[in-house]
Amino acid sequence: MDYDTVTILPTTSVNRETHRLNSVALRSHASTCSAHLVVLDDRNDDPSYRRKLEQLTTKLGYTYVFVEEPFGLSKFWNLGRDEYAKGYEYICYATADVKFYTRWLANLLDGWDESRYESIHPYAKSDIHKGLNFRDSGRAKYQVIECDHPMGHVNLFRTDSEFRWDERYIRYEIDCDYWMWLKSKSKKSAVCYASRVDHFVGGIATGLGDRLGYNSIVDSEQFKLKWVQPVAKLRRRKGFGTGRKFRK
Repeated sequence: MDYDTVTILPTTSVNRETHRLNSVALRSHASTCSAHLVVLDDRNDDPSYRRKLEQLTTKLGYTYVFVEEPFGLSKFWNLGRDEYAKGYEYICYATADVKFYTRWLANLLDGWDESRYESIHPYAKSDIHKGLNFRDSGRAKYQVIECDHPMGHVNLFRTDSEFRWDERYIRYEIDCDYWMWLKSKSKKSAVCYASRVDHFVGGIATGLGDRLGYNSIVDSEQFKLKWVQPVAKLRRRKGFGTGRKFRK
């Protein structure tokens, strides 16, 4: 059933490190599932690495698209759904700094109660990080856990889901925005412990280094403007906030 799924993977390749990350993501995806994959690229800093990314993508039977627009992870995920998900029942939104493991997609689909959960997500193996999104074992555990804060490195939805990524976010706060949307709509998501996809911390952003040219505070401010309600100022009352000391 995983052939009814398309994976949307926005990325870029400008140096050896970013190309290594892309290669791990693409090759591990190809060896672990039958889903199609669309690479959305937007950087041309080094044409040789861009060609390598395109060649690898087409060699694996996937679709490579160069987007003539400034990068935005949420924007590119929406573009992938609008332009390249037609005819597919499911869509997987992924980041490029991940590694897929055997049956990750098949087990997600098998464990997903679509009437109960808006989306389902894999776990990541980690000996350091704790919480519902992580396990310290790579052995499949056939258990689905309700989770209101999925990590967001891999997100499986139905293509007809009402949810759309908010394009005001470029790279960060995108998963947090989804958590808030779930809460506002009284919907749920889940993590499947039989589906493993590891996330390389820092990943593409670290690989880009000085070429990233982006400040995460921008996304943080957008998140606050959208979801954090301003606290009304209280009228000052005598004896409070005046510096006066009260005797016992």
